Amino acid sequence: MGYFTRMADHAFKTSPTGERWFCLHGLGSRPYVIPDAATEQRLYKKHLWTLRVFWGGYLVDLFLPEILKPAHVSKWWVWWLIGFGALLALYWLGRKLLMASDLRDLRRPEKRLTPSVLYRLVAKKRGWTVLILTLVLSLGFLSGAIANLTTGTGTGLVLGIVGTVLFGFLAFVSGYTIYLKLTNSRRN
Repeated sequence: MGYFTRMADHAFKTSPTGERWFCLHGLGSRPYVIPDAATEQRLYKKHLWTLRVFWGGYLVDLFLPEILKPAHVSKWWVWWLIGFGALLALYWLGRKLLMASDLRDLRRPEKRLTPSVLYRLVAKKRGWTVLILTLVLSLGFLSGAIANLTTGTGTGLVLGIVGTVLFGFLAFVSGYTIYLKLTNSRRN
């Protein structure tokens, strides 16, 4: 289960001033300031379980339409989109209900997270090997998605569009994080 713990770790950051932050909503959000280790542990366990349930539900949603093969819909991706939308709604509602009592009393900084602050924290935490491997894999998947985009039809075209946007974004973010790590190491 190390994969899920690494995913959960991404939501917890140490600010430049040394405060511990819980960044539940990612970029553009205001993080929650964690006052003590007990609160962080409680939030971490809840966040980890919501991730496990979400990704487990995602895998069920991915394969269930293919297994059931509804007769009135010939495209599996229609059922996948319906299931994914329902899963996102349930995930959002469940996470909100589960964490509301813990997050209600936590202080939040006035400023929202900017990409440079967030990715500087990521660059500081991650090693060169992980950052370069992420960039190479993103570029590899991006090239596959572009190939699917240019030659695919129907479902292949949809997957090509989604893959190009997703892996293009991941490649850009990976490159930007490497750039920040490089500029930070030159300053030191």
